[in-house]
Amino acid sequence: MSLQSLAQNLVSSAKKSHLLDFCIDYDVEYKSSWKKEQLAAAIEKRLLEVPEILTEYYSYEEFFLLEKLINAGGTYTTNDLIPFIPLIGRGLVSVNTPEKHKFVITLAENFRKALAPKIQSIFNDTDFIIQNALDLLALGIVNRYGILSETEMRRKFNHYSGQKFTKNDIAEMILSRDRLSGDIRFLDIGNRIYYHTEFMFQPKSILKEVNTRKDLDYPLFPMEEILQCGSGDYFPENKATAALLKELNKRKVSNPKELVRTAYIMLQNDLGIQNIIQLFSEHIEFSGVDDINVFLRMLLDFSNTLPQWVLKGNSSEELFREEKKFLRPLPAEPYPLPAGKTVRLNVPKVGRNDPCPCGSGKKYKHCCGVHH
Repeated sequence: MSLQSLAQNLVSSAKKSHLLDFCIDYDVEYKSSWKKEQLAAAIEKRLLEVPEILTEYYSYEEFFLLEKLINAGGTYTTNDLIPFIPLIGRGLVSVNTPEKHKFVITLAENFRKALAPKIQSIFNDTDFIIQNALDLLALGIVNRYGILSETEMRRKFNHYSGQKFTKNDIAEMILSRDRLSGDIRFLDIGNRIYYHTEFMFQPKSILKEVNTRKDLDYPLFPMEEILQCGSGDYFPENKATAALLKELNKRKVSNPKELVRTAYIMLQNDLGIQNIIQLFSEHIEFSGVDDINVFLRMLLDFSNTLPQWVLKGNSSEELFREEKKFLRPLPAEPYPLPAGKTVRLNVPKVGRNDPCPCGSGKKYKHCCGVHH
């Protein structure tokens, strides 16, 4: 059954401080002395008259959800609450949980009737289409590269957009758009601002790794690939990924894409192959050590082809290919050793936390050292 009043939901779900913020966002005239009911009534009046004002804060995804609620008569049942959080945050919908992992999302009836005739014109609005593309671009850049200084963010954003945005333009856009402000995080270190993806668990640790590679350039990617990275469930699709998904399907693993996505995020956060194997072992019954080793090789291929946050978006495979250009070829004939002499090589020991000597840029324990 639909909720009859948007104001009713605003009163029950939002604090007074939030209602005051909404009044400012929606250009609603108000008095700070007003009670919640008065503020909610003023906000409701504004949104019923001009629901298009929400395009200043919401992207396509939120309006697709609103359209889904409209078409469902105002009530929609789901087991995934996360996409609805921006709508819940502004008090536009209510949530009930009749049973575990089941959520009933309800749109107020008066707001549904006001929005329904205008939803298609909102989707077709040129300014909204452009802003949505910029939203996706900002998310894609941060999700692809992981963490960027505000200067590097400006460079990448202007390169891919073909426009000239200032650092302040980008910061204001991210802060004003609900999805961007939730999915893109700020890190302030030594009076320098960095943007990082919400999926980065320890940004300071990743940034420290990135800063050790000052001579490494940030690669450029096709625009289509960057926009795909703006999706919350993105992971790179290549031969190694396809082989891994094929193997998971062969082993009848449920939700293989979700599992690969989890492995992707774990690898980006430098959690190590051992932890990834543990993750997959919870879904796969390995027949023995040989079976695990087969799967391990597939995971290493998957890991080595990933554009990695600690490598500024480069992959280990790409860096190795590049460095091979500068390697001297082996001589055609073996070097003659003096007869009867023992030659001792003074090879330094590689520590588990040292950079891997193969040149991948990863720690030894997470690369070649995993075999030992």
